[in-house]
Amino acid sequence: MARVARMYHSRGMRQADIAAELHVSQPRVSRLLKRAVEVGIVHTIVSLPPGVHTDLEEELERAYGLEQAVVVDAGGAGRTSRPRSVPRRRSTSPRPSSAATPWGCPRGRRRCWRR
Repeated sequence: MARVARMYHSRGMRQADIAAELHVSQPRVSRLLKRAVEVGIVHTIVSLPPGVHTDLEEELERAYGLEQAVVVDAGGAGRTSRPRSVPRRRSTSPRPSSAATPWGCPRGRRRCWRR
């Protein structure tokens, strides 16, 4: 199992090539790779580049029932404060009950939503 995991993840071999080299079926290689994750031989680590805030985006989507939220940094590089977020609504026309307020509009002023 560890050998298959090393061949796949470290050497970048395809499952079909591993199967041919070890004289097993490709589905067997797939099952071994899945099992290697389950028993802790393989660990997946996701390293996000600076300025990517998927954790906050997912939190906003869950909290407000959004289809998609996009979080952007309000400042430049080196900024340490929490980034501002602008949720995307499911509909194209914003409503006063939205979790977001338009830029430059104080919270609670419903007139800002109508044009």
